[in-house]
Amino acid sequence: MSTAPVSRATPRRPSVIVVDAGLLDDDKGHHLSFARGIAAAAAGRGLSARVYGAAGAVRSLRRHLPFVPLFRNGVYDIALAAGWEEATYLGQNAAYRADLTKIEADLPDGPVVLVFSTVMHNQLAAIGDWMRHLTRQGRAAAGVIQLMMAPKWAPADRRNEQGPDLYRRAIAACGDLPGRRLFLVAENGAIADEYRDLLGVDVETLHFPSPAAGAASSSRAAGAPVTIAYVGHSRPEKGYHLLPEIAHRLRSYPRAKLMLHVHHNGEAHMLETEARLRAECPDAMRTGSLSPAEYARFIAGADVLLLPYDAVSYGARGSGVLMEAAVAGKPVVVPAGSGMAADLESGLAAGTTFDSFDAPAIVAGIGRLLDDYDGHRARAATAALVARGLSNHETYLDRVLAYLDRAGAT
Repeated sequence: MSTAPVSRATPRRPSVIVVDAGLLDDDKGHHLSFARGIAAAAAGRGLSARVYGAAGAVRSLRRHLPFVPLFRNGVYDIALAAGWEEATYLGQNAAYRADLTKIEADLPDGPVVLVFSTVMHNQLAAIGDWMRHLTRQGRAAAGVIQLMMAPKWAPADRRNEQGPDLYRRAIAACGDLPGRRLFLVAENGAIADEYRDLLGVDVETLHFPSPAAGAASSSRAAGAPVTIAYVGHSRPEKGYHLLPEIAHRLRSYPRAKLMLHVHHNGEAHMLETEARLRAECPDAMRTGSLSPAEYARFIAGADVLLLPYDAVSYGARGSGVLMEAAVAGKPVVVPAGSGMAADLESGLAAGTTFDSFDAPAIVAGIGRLLDDYDGHRARAATAALVARGLSNHETYLDRVLAYLDRAGAT
């Protein structure tokens, strides 16, 4: 008696979709480097990848990415009238939910993992509602939500005291999906703990990939000045307005050499600070946006990364600049009591802290690092071995695909 062979269907390979309403430009920023790195890592494994970004994104993004312009509202848009917190929450979630509907027709057959980057409460409720819809439709999909900001953080240098309540409302819209089909992650342990306590659901640590991973560092000659660099989008919460006084006070430290990247929104007070800064150190400034290659060269040319940030505004959240310094083996100067300071305590990065958000305290922190620069540099080299294993696109994609398995969607 013969037995017919059993037909076994070949498992379909998963697709990877990055969803980032903040992806707008093709020449700068963590939005681009993240999307491009994840898409490239997926393609390297023979997986289909697609990226959805802002509707108003520059057309040249398609040269870098399998890109689809979609989202009408930017993630940093806010209502301007009284009651802006509630109005922004309702308006942003409604617009985001409507835009997500447009993705459905394009979803590939087979298992799909959706990586939602740059998510706040203004998007979280919409994501939860849409993923519940996909689950009811029987779609083999899992979502990974990268929480990026502190609960009370708001754009335009505001503080949202209603933020924690809005996050709790948003997670309620996710129903029973967290831990089953929706997986919440944050970029360091401190902010993950804060959100876990706030939301009552599991929030895991998943380090944001660093575009500086693997970048070669410039060699520093013995006895040469220590180059202290400030880089990124220049905002008050990042201590931009303190830089002129910091530059002036550092004149008393002959070992210190500043290297500054200034890039802001062009408001009058920002231009005034830039003029004062140029008067203090005219040869140390680079202005405007940096391409990914220019950004990597800037990091490589630094000996120390200065993050003179406001610990109250930043809270427990992490920093892309800190992780780029960590993977490059550069010591940092960061605010005490912040998530960045927690990264120093855990051994993920090395450097010193400052105790208050003012120029004298920040310069004192720089001075302490200079007093033991060789020791901090050695500790940063050791920390880099850990950081490079955690903060890269391949590791990130491994974790994302593992969430798809946990959802039973493969």
